[in-house]
Amino acid sequence: MREELLADGRWHIAPAPLLERLASYVDPEPSALVLAPRREMAWSNSIRYGAEHAERVVRMHPDDIAADAITLATDYGVLTTHVVADSTVRGGVVSMTHGPRDENAGDLTRSDVGVDALTAMPRVAGLDLRVSGGDPAT
Repeated sequence: MREELLADGRWHIAPAPLLERLASYVDPEPSALVLAPRREMAWSNSIRYGAEHAERVVRMHPDDIAADAITLATDYGVLTTHVVADSTVRGGVVSMTHGPRDENAGDLTRSDVGVDALTAMPRVAGLDLRVSGGDPAT
């Protein structure tokens, strides 16, 4: 097996187009706040497992929060939701569960812009965010 499949002693499982993209990757310019998807216990995307209904919330570092309800905006959409202080979330990150119909992180992205050519997945992490108080007009 080593001589035929692992001639150089390594597995080669990443497709060549992915390796080419990784070699040419350049970090984007940093922004004040970025979106990071998260998973919550007892949830699988939009389905809650268990009897209780836990309200979906955005989690942010305590130093980044000015209100308990906020409006998140990207170049593609706007969403108003609740926010909870969570010291385990890195400063500058807005961590939000994805998948629910209401308060959906998908409302902040597009299916025709920023779509990955290899996976056909829209970009949902690292989006630049503007955050304001709970009223979208503020």
